[in-house]
Amino acid sequence: MTDEEWTLSKSPLPGHVIVLTGTGRQRGWLLARDNGPAGWFGLVQYYVDDVEITRYLPADRIASPDGSAVPTL
Repeated sequence: MTDEEWTLSKSPLPGHVIVLTGTGRQRGWLLARDNGPAGWFGLVQYYVDDVEITRYLPADRIASPDGSAVPTL
């Protein structure tokens, strides 16, 4: 289990997170999480240009709000 997976598996729900998106890092909410054959994924909600986006992202694109282990491309 990677650090990102451990963090995601123990994060409170709902909880603040930092999400790596195609437009950069965004503050958002972790709403749910799932551990399947492809690993941990989190259902996150964030805004880009005032548009709300809700989607599942892999654990390596989600970080705690304090900035520890902030994901990079």
